[in-house]
Amino acid sequence: MFVRKWRNAASLIITVKSLNRPAVRETSKGLNVEDFVLLGLKRNHESEVWPNTYVFPGGTVDRADFSDKWLDVFNRRGPSATLDLNYLKLLTGEPRPSVLQSSSYDGNKRVPPELALRLTAIRETFEECGVLLGRPNSESLLAPLTANVVQVTDTIEWQARVRSNPLELLDLFIELDCCPDVWSLYEWSNWLTPTKEKRRYDTIFFLTKLDQEPVVICSPTEISEHRWATASEFLNLFTQQRINLLPPQIYEFVRLMEICYFGSLCRVLRKPELRMPLQTKLPCVQNAKDGIIILYPGDELYPKDPESPTETSDLSIEELERSAETVNRMSVDDENNVKVICNLKNFKIINWSSKL
Repeated sequence: MFVRKWRNAASLIITVKSLNRPAVRETSKGLNVEDFVLLGLKRNHESEVWPNTYVFPGGTVDRADFSDKWLDVFNRRGPSATLDLNYLKLLTGEPRPSVLQSSSYDGNKRVPPELALRLTAIRETFEECGVLLGRPNSESLLAPLTANVVQVTDTIEWQARVRSNPLELLDLFIELDCCPDVWSLYEWSNWLTPTKEKRRYDTIFFLTKLDQEPVVICSPTEISEHRWATASEFLNLFTQQRINLLPPQIYEFVRLMEICYFGSLCRVLRKPELRMPLQTKLPCVQNAKDGIIILYPGDELYPKDPESPTETSDLSIEELERSAETVNRMSVDDENNVKVICNLKNFKIINWSSKL
């Protein structure tokens, strides 16, 4: 089905406003209060991919996500079905990364990638943590900003059935008289696995928000535990070496920490122009005198050929940072201190360090 060297995948960042325990953190500009939490899942120690690491729910695209039968599920909404699906086009941003282009797929063209990948994210989220995002067929679609969680009887049994055969998810939605709540998934970012990795993924990150924390039932074959925490709390746990995080998760936690307020996040979701462009991030590693720098598109040092061999510099991480006016990078020094900085034009400046 796939004609590219990366496996296409989708991930879902789930946010919930935290009324009970907002996190207060000190910054150079004073105190900031983070009033929303995110769901992190810890992959179990036997996982073939990133064991013992906290990730967002998600996984690879399956043929079932492009099945024509999904159109029948949406048609159960009645005459508004076509109009409702067309609404997805209003949620898209520019530029369109390869993972969201039909030319990246071989086969069925009736189900567009922007729908299929949302189905991937919804399916994988249910498989991994038992949270099913669905919207009753009787409910009209009024530009939903908040996702709807459907309660499922025998969740563990259905998780196993869907994991064994992804098309079983169709039957579950029909039984519940619902359809996948694809309208509440907003395009957030696009990440490519670096060249040196054996398993490579082209992953679209969606973001959604809920009114309250849903019941989480982790799949024991994939997930060992889950955690609701603010972005800064996840980063603090990482700094204290209590959890493992991957570079994309670190970068996204820093972005969300800087947004800070749930109301601000909602405004960003309503207006695509307030988000970072949906530019594909293929990390490029450069060796420095005292560590490594992971460069992202937009950084002055980002190579013209992002798949070129790793470069080595005689300069330190700090010297390389001072030598560039426009930066979008992550660095890891010889003492494992991590720093994320980004000052791309028209977007909020990011400057975070794990160094205590």
